[in-house]
Amino acid sequence: FDMADTPEQAGSSFKPYVFASALQNDPQQQGLNTIYDGSNNQVLAGTTVHNAEGDPTGPINVHDAMTQSVNTVFYNMGLKTGLPKVRATAIQAGIPDQILNTSGTGPKMVPSLKDTNGVIEGGISIGQYPIRPRDQAQGYATLANYGNYIPTHFITKVVDEQGSTLYTFNTPAKPAFG
Repeated sequence: FDMADTPEQAGSSFKPYVFASALQNDPQQQGLNTIYDGSNNQVLAGTTVHNAEGDPTGPINVHDAMTQSVNTVFYNMGLKTGLPKVRATAIQAGIPDQILNTSGTGPKMVPSLKDTNGVIEGGISIGQYPIRPRDQAQGYATLANYGNYIPTHFITKVVDEQGSTLYTFNTPAKPAFG
């Protein structure tokens, strides 16, 4: 069974896309030292958002909120940035725009990072929607490569028994973000 192709909720591992989107869409107001309310049990856009037990309360900067995985900060950041923008940033990084849904009447492609009715909920900011681990690896690779996207590839070179190159992966990196 190939777990790399099995969509699962991303949880807190989705938070880097929220921060990347905030930086991309509001660079003058967002950064590692930006202060948010990290209090537990906040009602944000009508939803009560909880932090893990023992998370800090009160003001916290984004750097510390990321290292401590404070849900309320990233949920609020996603709302402030705009949920469609958060989704767009994740897609630019390499999360596919559509995923295969095998439930219901049969396999079909459906939009990713949205509810079945097409709505993007605030929970996108804390990993509500399922993504495949291999897509998460692609998105993280783009972030780690200074925002430059290189398509997933498993073979970089094929040579024959005489040493002649039959294939070389040479797709150049392209900027993923504006």
